[in-house]
Amino acid sequence: QEVVVFLRDCAMNCRCYKQSYRTASLLIFLVVVLSAVVNTSSSLPPSSPPSCSSSITSSHSDNNNDSGHNVVIIEKTSTKEKKSTTDKEYELLKEEVVFQRWRSILSRVVRMPNGNVVDYDVVDQKGVGAVVIFVWNSQTKTATLVREYNPGCHRILYGVAAGLIEDDAKHSHGDPKQAAIMELEEECHLSGGTWHCLTTPSSSSSSLPTSVPMDKYAVTNITPYLVIDASHVTNPKPCDDEEDIEIVRNVTIDEVLRLIRSGEMNLVGGWACLLAIEKLRDLGEI
Repeated sequence: QEVVVFLRDCAMNCRCYKQSYRTASLLIFLVVVLSAVVNTSSSLPPSSPPSCSSSITSSHSDNNNDSGHNVVIIEKTSTKEKKSTTDKEYELLKEEVVFQRWRSILSRVVRMPNGNVVDYDVVDQKGVGAVVIFVWNSQTKTATLVREYNPGCHRILYGVAAGLIEDDAKHSHGDPKQAAIMELEEECHLSGGTWHCLTTPSSSSSSLPTSVPMDKYAVTNITPYLVIDASHVTNPKPCDDEEDIEIVRNVTIDEVLRLIRSGEMNLVGGWACLLAIEKLRDLGEI
């Protein structure tokens, strides 16, 4: 501050005694610059040692990242922890059925974590979920598929045995395994065999398998199964009235993969096939 005052006085004296205007201007410029430096320095908070809780930065390489780039995670914490976006809840404000037959359209009004309110159209259907079954013959090393009309895309596509889980005595009140056994008999005319669920248990204390959401805008969850060496049923239970199914036996794995890649199988059927093929490899079947 003393230097600033001194330079300011010198500049004024230069002007009073008709000294060089260039000298006076230079002194005035120095006064302005030093004043700004002094003001800035006085406004800064006192320095303090870094706190270990102020920020945590970690870097790791994601082995699943095909591009080979490192993924850097930066997390900032404070005394009062803030909830991350992923921890915030999506609040269901309202739900109502706007259309209903065998399948229903629900209107779900949801408050997003950022406060926005969105009205979604969601597809639901009767039952408490669905099952899909991949059938494998260990003697011939081939699969049994179905071929049927898909009204959604208005095409005949390949797929696997599948059906809804009904919450009644027919399916042991929502048991996915019982529903799968029934669908296998109805659609493939097979029963028995060795069964493998293709998802892990829903929890360490539960024997129920994990069911997988069918689609972003669908309520239905699907449980996939693999059955090996099921036996032929001479007098199978009939299919539902809306089903017209052709049973296709002795399909090789290569042909299954070709059907998936060529778009001749629907998405859910292809997903079940790929899970089953992975399980067959683990079992040493292929």
